[in-house]
Amino acid sequence: MLATGFAARLSPDDVSYAQLAQKFQECALDLPAYKPLIFSNYILRLEGNGGISVGLRETNQAGITTTSSESASSEEPAGAEIQTPRAATGDVAAAAATNPDGQTQPDTNADARRAELDQLVGLKKVKESLSEIRSLLAVNSERQKIGLPVSKLSLHAVFSGNPGTGKTTVARIYAVMLKEFGYLRSGQLVEADRGRLVAEYLGQTAIKTTKVLQDALGGVLFIDEAYALKNDPNDSFGQECIDTLLKFMEDHREDLVVIAAGYKEQIDALLETNPGFKSRFAQFLTFDDYTDEELLVILQRMTTAQGFTVLDADLKAAVELLGRERIGTNFGNARAVRNLLERAIRRQANRLQALQEPGVQLTKQQLMELTSSDLFSDEQRRKTDPMEELDALVGLEPVKQAVREYRDVLNVAKLRAQDLREVLQPNFVMLGNPGTGKTTVARIMGRIFKELDYLPSDHLVETSREDLVAGYVGQTAIKTRAVLEKALGGTLFIDEAYSLTSRQAGGQDFGSEAIETLLKFMEDNRGRLVIIAAGYDREMRDFLNANPGLRSRFTNIIGFPDYTAEECAVIFLRMLQAQKFRIADDAQARLSKIFGDLKAAANWSNGRDVRTLLEFVSRAQARRLSSDSSADQYMITLDDIEQARREFLQNKAAGA
Repeated sequence: MLATGFAARLSPDDVSYAQLAQKFQECALDLPAYKPLIFSNYILRLEGNGGISVGLRETNQAGITTTSSESASSEEPAGAEIQTPRAATGDVAAAAATNPDGQTQPDTNADARRAELDQLVGLKKVKESLSEIRSLLAVNSERQKIGLPVSKLSLHAVFSGNPGTGKTTVARIYAVMLKEFGYLRSGQLVEADRGRLVAEYLGQTAIKTTKVLQDALGGVLFIDEAYALKNDPNDSFGQECIDTLLKFMEDHREDLVVIAAGYKEQIDALLETNPGFKSRFAQFLTFDDYTDEELLVILQRMTTAQGFTVLDADLKAAVELLGRERIGTNFGNARAVRNLLERAIRRQANRLQALQEPGVQLTKQQLMELTSSDLFSDEQRRKTDPMEELDALVGLEPVKQAVREYRDVLNVAKLRAQDLREVLQPNFVMLGNPGTGKTTVARIMGRIFKELDYLPSDHLVETSREDLVAGYVGQTAIKTRAVLEKALGGTLFIDEAYSLTSRQAGGQDFGSEAIETLLKFMEDNRGRLVIIAAGYDREMRDFLNANPGLRSRFTNIIGFPDYTAEECAVIFLRMLQAQKFRIADDAQARLSKIFGDLKAAANWSNGRDVRTLLEFVSRAQARRLSSDSSADQYMITLDDIEQARREFLQNKAAGA
């Protein structure tokens, strides 16, 4: 049993919490996450985010084994070696019992909380900040013992960072530390958000907020997503909550600590717009996103804790996938790891269900093993060489040569250990008529840049003027920034980018606001995305000349030539083959001549119009087959193509 293996590694009489945590980690292979181990006078738990919770075991009057970190629903008769509570709930970092009102019961086991903090992955800056606060509290305690004056510290704190970085866990540790040194009398943690603090009717918010604050007296009030307390300048209910909160903090400044938590930018904006709020917070802890190495440790611990095995190569590939998400906004960190693992477990269940035969028991190895097909979707596992894909495109020789040169420049820079962003500007202009493959090449370039570590991700976001420009003052910047943030880590492809500088009929134009937002974002996020602006040759050159910032940043220009008649014929044949059609010999012999005539039509759109012609050909063939059911349904005749050509030209003339 796990408890036996654990006991064999240490003596409960002379072991520290840190040693307990370390040995518990070594034994955790067969122990699902969140399930505590009762050993001697201790209750230990491996948390989902990699932390170790250690608590003292106590027995109440009813003979039930409990700990200050356990809830009533997970009690077990005294003497049990391994506790098996009901289904685990809550955040991956949750370790303490929480009542229905969001109040965590006080945990005065300071040694256990310090061990838990030490075992958390990453958070170097946070740990250093807490160590400084702890040292200050310890010195003040010693001064107080010998009668020296002690200044009252302000320990209200701001925890800023993305989700899944352990803010709630650290808040719990913070509360216990303040109780340890007598700064707080009870040290409980009360969790709240706008929903618990702000009411829907006038005058009710103050009552609702005060009730939560009273519950937190003697401990810590943890306000998650604190920036949501006031949604906009006209949010009177939110302002009522803040006013009530500030007055209560002042009236009970020696019996309450408040932690405001959330995304850094939004929290900073809240503090700047509410000077009274900002002046009351003296401790600022920044929770950085986990690095790839830290994500790997967290994923390893989660898989081990839940009784799964994963190949090292697959673990690293999974972390690489998570790393692509991190480059964007609001990365989920440990939550993202947990979500990835949960998806993998679901896929494994489906895979094993399909494999299992009636009456045949699955092996332990099968039940424990997570394969690459479990960790990654079919699309994520599908890999082709982007350069081979580029070479396979019809025509576009000048384009292919330009992309090869970019690849060669980056390869040489890597050999020299140079910064890749210093040798190649991450912004490109694609000049050419519609249907010349600009979007396809942009997607391939993104994959090439990802493989060369020029970009963290190969995802492509396609956009145009209507996605970037709004119809009201001040809205365009918000709209444009949302699109840019979506593209972070990958490639943003702006089709018909020249329309951002062209004046639109019927009122004020906000395209210039989109460009200014674009230029600032490019500068602030250099190296985090590639931007490709595409459109007609002359219009795009006017676009670059419309703003000096555009000309200086978009220095890589790629010209896309129109397809020749012969190249159009090859594209047409490939499209036919993809749909399992065959073409008569006389029809194939005439294709180049037919496309030569079609290219002379107004507004010829290259590959797009080749596809349009194929649609007309399919209709012509369908009409022929409807009167001759014995004919080969996959054969395209010359008559089908000639009829389609006439209809195509009529359609073009009607739209001209």
